[in-house]
Amino acid sequence: MVALRLLADRRDELGVARSQTISRLHRLLLELLPGGAKKVLSAAQAMEMLAAIRPRDIAGQTRRRLAAELITELTRTGKRIKTAEAELKELVPAIGSSLPDLRGIGPSGAARLLGDVGALIVPRLPGIAVAGLARPSRAVTSLTWWAAGTGVTWPGRGRAFARLLMAV
Repeated sequence: MVALRLLADRRDELGVARSQTISRLHRLLLELLPGGAKKVLSAAQAMEMLAAIRPRDIAGQTRRRLAAELITELTRTGKRIKTAEAELKELVPAIGSSLPDLRGIGPSGAARLLGDVGALIVPRLPGIAVAGLARPSRAVTSLTWWAAGTGVTWPGRGRAFARLLMAV
């Protein structure tokens, strides 16, 4: 369970790093291109846009160089995210969890839940998928009862509760 929590934390940190890199890249592209870049941007698209830019002043050249470094960083972070996802996809079923079978819970969410609350989630939530599909208010009541009675710390309880609500 500790390994799951560590990998889930790493995956979350990589996601945050990717978002920050994209934000910095957007800021630089906004200064280099009239109108900036589109909202959803891949590394390949950013590289293509950057190839068309030939600034003449020193500030523009520096912005272009920094943008190229951010694109490289974005590519590297993307590869690390894929590696982390692959590790989670292998590790979650290896411990015998059926959480990924629930609609809305992927390997990252299952690892987060199992890492935060451990084995407590399985006996406390029998048939949660059925309750979630039949009557959402009943599922939320069950989840509230579960969250209050597990003895899990508040940060872990809040993250786990949010993941489960997304799945229901």
